[in-house]
This record gives sequence, C-alpha cells and structure tokens, in this order.
Amino acid sequence: PLRKVAVMLRNLGKEVRDGLLESLKEKDPDVGQKVAGLMVLWEDIPQITDRSLQEVLREIDSQKLAMALIKADEVILKKIKSNISERAAATIEEETSLIASPRKQDIEQARGEIANTLREMNGKGELDFIEE
Repeated sequence: PLRKVAVMLRNLGKEVRDGLLESLKEKDPDVGQKVAGLMVLWEDIPQITDRSLQEVLREIDSQKLAMALIKADEVILKKIKSNISERAAATIEEETSLIASPRKQDIEQARGEIANTLREMNGKGELDFIEE
C-alpha cells in the first residue's frame, strides 16, 4: 500500500507533493521516509520520459551503469540503451565484459545508487514520468 501512495505522490506537482510528503513525515517520520524512498525505484526506469532519463544517465558513471545492467530486465536494458549514445553503449558493453563474476550485492548496490540519483532528481522536480 505504501508503494501506491508513493506513486500517486510522485505524479503530483512538486509543491503539492512536497507539502504532502512533509506533513506525512511530521505525523510519522518512519512512514514518510519509506514513502519518499518508494517514489522512484530501479524498476520504474521504463516509466521515466526519455528526456529525463537522458539527463540522469549523463550523471552516472559508466562502470556503475555497466554493473547495474548485468542481468537487468530486458525492458530496462532497452530503455537505457535507447537513451545513451552509441559510444556510451559501446563503453558500457566493454565495461560489462570486463566484469568477470559480478556479485549480486554489487549489482544491487549499483542499481540502488542509480535509483538514489533518480530520487534526487525527482525531489528537485526534474524527473518526468510517462502518464499512464
């Protein structure tokens, strides 16, 4: 249920969203933090507009992105690859080939860091989602 609240909040205007999130944190800091954290997840990448995603991907280190894309869902893989240059895609391909035996926790950590970057941009009102 918190995830549904988080998704509804992220689709509101920045001022309204921030106001609601703030009052939620005042009433229950724990729940407020959880909702804020659930507003944007790694799995949400396909719902982010191309332009917003391109902005985010410029900020991400290619090694981190390569690690995050190992065994990634095909939809996420396609979305990311369609939003980076051919040169960047080649670099990531090369980085991925150099990672011999990635640990699950390293992949999860890389995805978590990317999700944090997405959340930061969303917090600034710089992340747009495709209307469903």
